[in-house]
Amino acid sequence: MGNLLEVKDLSYCYGSHKVIENLSFEANSGEILALAGPNGSGKTTTMRLISNILQVQEGQIYINGINHEKMNLDIMYLQSDQELPLFLTGEEYLQMMCSFYHVPFDHDKAMRYYDYFDLHVQNKLIETYSHGMIKKIQFIASLLVPIKILIVDETLNGMDIKSRDVSTLLMKQLAKNGVLIILCTHDLLFAQEVGERVLFIGHGHIFSQFNLKDHDYNLSE
Repeated sequence: MGNLLEVKDLSYCYGSHKVIENLSFEANSGEILALAGPNGSGKTTTMRLISNILQVQEGQIYINGINHEKMNLDIMYLQSDQELPLFLTGEEYLQMMCSFYHVPFDHDKAMRYYDYFDLHVQNKLIETYSHGMIKKIQFIASLLVPIKILIVDETLNGMDIKSRDVSTLLMKQLAKNGVLIILCTHDLLFAQEVGERVLFIGHGHIFSQFNLKDHDYNLSE
């Protein structure tokens, strides 16, 4: 499929500390791309810049050739540390997310996802949820809105094994439907299991990449 995301010469500083330096890469519609590296390597900053949570200081980011700042509704970013509104029920949160993306809430579709994830607390307040439940309701929100890019920043951490497997299958289905999936992770085995291409980032720039569809790499070694 066509080139969807283009990141060109991206640099970013927190004060005098440069966390990203001249970072460039491209990604396609329908691709599952893993951005791997240790904590502090610049992965999350890069994702926040793509998602327009942080403002670009140097460089450009394009989605379908258009400045990413004009394409907010085409992206959903599932942050690893996102705090949800505890005063809402799970279903009220999903309804709110659908309203943000200007689509009606599909209750029947949501019910199917509740079943997939064994999550039947949608009418209880989020403040009663475990960490794993919060991750599940976050992920379900991404399945109810029409997006072109889904960024998953360590969001599956805290899910039980079955839910991680379900999430993996659903991400692969989204990719088949043309959604670009970007996995931000330091778990190289997970990157190899799910991703088609892995970009390794360290000290704010990409120093290596593997195309997992064409080669049999063992990233655990």
